[in-house]
Amino acid sequence: MSATPKKVKKTVSFSRNSPSLSDRNPSTEPGSPVRESGFDLADDEPQLRELPKPSPAFVLLPFHSLVVVYALYFHYDISSKVISALRSSALAVLTLQFGFGLMTLATLKNKKKARKLRSPNGGELMYLVISSIISGFAAVPIFVILLVFGAPIGSLTEETAFLALHLSFLTIFPLLLAYKFTDSDAGDTWIRLLTFQVPAFYKNQVYLQAMGALVGCWLGVIPIPLDWDRDWQQWPITLLTGAYVGSFAGSLISYLHNIFE
Repeated sequence: MSATPKKVKKTVSFSRNSPSLSDRNPSTEPGSPVRESGFDLADDEPQLRELPKPSPAFVLLPFHSLVVVYALYFHYDISSKVISALRSSALAVLTLQFGFGLMTLATLKNKKKARKLRSPNGGELMYLVISSIISGFAAVPIFVILLVFGAPIGSLTEETAFLALHLSFLTIFPLLLAYKFTDSDAGDTWIRLLTFQVPAFYKNQVYLQAMGALVGCWLGVIPIPLDWDRDWQQWPITLLTGAYVGSFAGSLISYLHNIFE
């Protein structure tokens, strides 16, 4: 007589080491709501460090930009003598920009030193001279950028070169005064300035002044192809006018925003 196999009885262990129902994670149970974790992916996103910005000041408004526009039209007669006006006004423009640079340096320093009246010292004057030279050389890449964006070349090359020089002193020069290349973090700062990575840029009076010049120059292209047959539609009169007006408008907008916010 053969022996029949015994049935194995399955048991459930309630030993101390086995997890009880109360120890189970409810989020792993079927049909249970998923518990939201306190971990936010947005917290790991890199935040841009806010660049130090100069305090808003009325004396930082570039009123000389409006003076330059007036002189170009009513003193140098740029509408009828474009290249002659650009050549003749170059020295006056550089002088005005240098004077504005002196006032800007004095204002920025006074803001840092409890508003004590102190004029730029010899080292700051030397920095201003070097900044002017750098701005002059910066006109070369700006000239290339203008050509890439469709600026005429050939018979109008000299006009485009003067436009690049004006834009350099309207953009690079004021930024060099507020963000010195002698600072320890100048490399990172200038990379962010040139790539437009400036948080709350509308609060930065100097930066918005430079951006206003670029936007005004870009908008100045609009009247040139219009069939109005006006003398002031010649290249680059409207772009130059737009750059100077935009420079003042950008600085004014930032100043008013900081005052009335």
